[in-house]
Amino acid sequence: MHIETERLIITDFTEDMAEAVHLNSLDEDNRRVVPDEVFETVEDARETVQFLMSRYGGTEGPFVHPILLKTGENVGYVQMVPIPEGWELGYHVAKRYTGKGYATEAVRSFLPAAAEKWGLDEIWGICLAANGASARVMEKCGFTPVFRGVGPYQGEQREIVRNVWNAGSAARSPIERTEAFLKQTFDASPYLNAHPDKKAYRLEHTYRVANIGREIAQKEGFDEVELVIACLLHDIAYCETFGENGWMEHGRRSARIARPFLRELGMAEDRINDICYGIAIHVDDEADFPGERTPFALSVGDADNIDRFDAYRIHEILCHDGFLEKSLAEKTEYVSKRMARLREMLAMPLGTRTAEALWQARLTFYIAYYEKLADQLSRSQSILA
Repeated sequence: MHIETERLIITDFTEDMAEAVHLNSLDEDNRRVVPDEVFETVEDARETVQFLMSRYGGTEGPFVHPILLKTGENVGYVQMVPIPEGWELGYHVAKRYTGKGYATEAVRSFLPAAAEKWGLDEIWGICLAANGASARVMEKCGFTPVFRGVGPYQGEQREIVRNVWNAGSAARSPIERTEAFLKQTFDASPYLNAHPDKKAYRLEHTYRVANIGREIAQKEGFDEVELVIACLLHDIAYCETFGENGWMEHGRRSARIARPFLRELGMAEDRINDICYGIAIHVDDEADFPGERTPFALSVGDADNIDRFDAYRIHEILCHDGFLEKSLAEKTEYVSKRMARLREMLAMPLGTRTAEALWQARLTFYIAYYEKLADQLSRSQSILA
């Protein structure tokens, strides 16, 4: 096997790699997570390398391949190991080389090559539940978690996460990959899992905003895929727990979460910045990095605002504000103030003509609703003259 990426080479073992294998295996993390892959001496490592080299011509595995920097250093390995369900991915990057994205870069290139070489439709990835770094690598490389709980690991019953990668996932569109990333992020959120109603609402709102963004893109000639992706990611920071007034930061936090993912999609830096700037400013019109208020960037906030004034939100707002618990006089005052505010907002400028037309239509609908509600309230306490 020979795979080259921007920074790495994945190849076959040779005996002269034994010393590097020995040194790389002595990491504290390796001892904790995979103690049977620690080689205390160079000779132990050499015996294992010889065994692994002997497997290359067969079909049973394991198939283990070293990861080399293009400057020559041996930094770890990727492997395919047979398990009852099929084949499991394994990987290790030595501690002194971690934090540079080598594991993600290696795994992402190795998966499709392994699927093609060994005719695999799916590949499993199993890690300890406490091994967040490994879980993040698999998430970035397109694995989907299918089980979390106690299961077999290194001959013991441990708290594990079982993930699966499908060969077809490599062909998923950027929008499909973004949807998967959004849902995986929400599914991994302790806060959202503790508040399933908020999780469901946030996902529903996100899809409505993305569909509004698609309509704006189509009519304005923007890149439809890019704007849909921006809208899908605009509220992703709701996976976090906000402190008092912390929600004001969620645009900027969402941009920080989105940026590395957008790089994984292979987008150009100028497009990533435009998308992230639109996400960052959609809450309070401020970002914590330089950017331009392009019509595209403004469309993220426009789509978000337009969704705030559609049919679903009438019900939500009235429930949130305790409308049914108010007295008749309080209801009448509430509706009057609401109509006045809506009429003021009609003139709010938006980033495109399409967004302004959608905005006008939504607010006109709202005003008509509240006018009808005001009329009903006026008929609720006496016979009109």
